[in-house]
Amino acid sequence: MKMKIKIIILAILTLIVLVGCTGGSNEGEYPNWKTGNQGIVLELSQNSPPNEIYAGETYPIVLELRNRGGFPEEEDDSLDVDLYFSGFDRNLIDLPYDDSIDIEGRKSQTNPEGGLAFYEEEFDVRLYEDADSLPQDIRVTACYDYETLAPIDVCVDPNPTRNDEDTCNPGISSGLGGQAAPIGVTSIQQESLKEKVRFTIKISNVGGGSVFRETDCLNPERSDKDVVELLAVYLGDEELDCTPSEWIRIINGVGTITCTGEDLDEDEPAYRTSLGVQLGYSYKDSITKRVLIKRIE
Repeated sequence: MKMKIKIIILAILTLIVLVGCTGGSNEGEYPNWKTGNQGIVLELSQNSPPNEIYAGETYPIVLELRNRGGFPEEEDDSLDVDLYFSGFDRNLIDLPYDDSIDIEGRKSQTNPEGGLAFYEEEFDVRLYEDADSLPQDIRVTACYDYETLAPIDVCVDPNPTRNDEDTCNPGISSGLGGQAAPIGVTSIQQESLKEKVRFTIKISNVGGGSVFRETDCLNPERSDKDVVELLAVYLGDEELDCTPSEWIRIINGVGTITCTGEDLDEDEPAYRTSLGVQLGYSYKDSITKRVLIKRIE
């Protein structure tokens, strides 16, 4: 019996030592918050407006808007969002054609839910004399300018002919998903040459909305759809030369950028660094609610 007690005590002491050596918790460890594929997320507050509305009455429309992405860069900056109301007969529902709202804050290490703002507007309801009821669709479209700021971990080998002291191997980074923005870097293919490195970067619209070059939000020209601006690509703090140099067109869901870094020190073994990809674009998301206008009997 005494031997069993000693064994139990020894096991407990061993466990305590192991926990002490490994830290025993995630305190001081911070997960990467710059993930996800959302920008501005729209949601109608419950029962605002109700599913059934009556001619001659006034109702509120209440929108919750949340910035679930990582832009703007400064956490206390605000983002301007244009709102467009459509899909209904304006003789029956008295909502404005457009409006705007500022959202303060973004997704961050200390604010994983992102910035939040509420938009509220009251509208009058009418009904044609020959109708007892009529369904209407209230569509709200949010348009905004956004940026993707994607830091990707890469391995750079300035001299692939020597590998004795290399601590990493260049390769293909795939399945990257989103970087807290609706346009995401989805894969990076790397080619290492002596004193030179070449990256083939794939981007995609991962947010579910529409991306376009700054123009008419509701009806952009065909040539302005699925176009993203390349702001810069950095290897560490060195800006790379890239093709295309300005506008990237997304074709069949994928846009491609090729960037080259030169004059690397061939005496340096392979090392890990950051490939920073900065993209700018206009983006829009929409939500729609169907209501039934009824006549008060």
